[in-house]
Amino acid sequence: MTSPVSAPRPAGPLWARGRFWLVLAGLLAVGAFAVAVVRPAPGLPLDPASTSKSGSAALAQLLRQRGTSVDRVVALAQVPAGRTVVVAEPAAYSSGQLTELINRGSRLVLIAPTQEVINAIDPRLWEESVDTAAQTVSPDCSHPGALAAGDVRFPAGTRSYGGLPGCYHGRAVVGDEIVVLGSAGLIRNDGLAQSGVAALAINAVSTDSSGNAVGPITWLMPGADAAGPGQPSVWSVFPPWTHRALLWLILLGGLVVLWRGRRMGPAVSEPLPVVVRAAEIIEGHGRLYLRAQARDRAAAALRTATVDRLTARFGPRPEITALLSGPVPADDRALVRLAGELAELEAAAADFPSGKASYL
Repeated sequence: MTSPVSAPRPAGPLWARGRFWLVLAGLLAVGAFAVAVVRPAPGLPLDPASTSKSGSAALAQLLRQRGTSVDRVVALAQVPAGRTVVVAEPAAYSSGQLTELINRGSRLVLIAPTQEVINAIDPRLWEESVDTAAQTVSPDCSHPGALAAGDVRFPAGTRSYGGLPGCYHGRAVVGDEIVVLGSAGLIRNDGLAQSGVAALAINAVSTDSSGNAVGPITWLMPGADAAGPGQPSVWSVFPPWTHRALLWLILLGGLVVLWRGRRMGPAVSEPLPVVVRAAEIIEGHGRLYLRAQARDRAAAALRTATVDRLTARFGPRPEITALLSGPVPADDRALVRLAGELAELEAAAADFPSGKASYL
């Protein structure tokens, strides 16, 4: 009765054994690259100390060159009374906090405020429209600073306001207590190079409705005391529990990956479900060696088999060491030649009685 043949599972190609980890590493690399691309440059947006594209260091420097001092603060208590205050992110503050600044005699410069913010500051103002594309607009007002700036190239997304006299068809409202600029691009480092933008930004921030200088400027960045809702994000359209649900889904997905992922342990020998002829196993190994170009393993297998057979018949013989322990064949032709020489050696040895054979 023929017993089932057990054979170790041959090692498959690298991709078959480690494709899960390779795909995971690729996803991590792509994710890291995406984060590096979309991550904002160092510094907060509209920060007068930031030299990144989204910062406002260029405008602050231009103001200082014109003799206007610019101080950066991150708390309402640090704002001196009677100053012009550039509120970089109006939505970060509540209506009460902004009203308090006005009551203290501050002149507020609001950058692209939302309808909720302007309702709290001055009910006469309202948001009329938002530009879908960049466009060049003439001053359309008598403000000295706007007339000096001339035509201005406003970026896409600029808000227009109505209800109070404004310039550039409502894209800039310059008053003695409130200044409203319809786009953050008007004070960003990467936006000042557009036609007329730098002149409009300097004049709107540093001069009043009559064109007179307003003195030192305080630049207010959101700090720990900011009590407003902040700028709306994509999460604002989802229910409040969405964050927790997403975290749980990510955790569950990780557990599923760990549960279903292939375990990268060593090959395990198992009884074959059918009887396999030895010749088929040898042919299968040969095809694997050929595919992997594993001439070293193939040669070692041939030599080991020959040594085992000759040793069982004659015992160790130093005369055949050169043939049985030579170098790895350089190519497939040399491997075939080695196999033939080993076969000739075994055939020659078979002609001699056991224990009396010598090498050719």
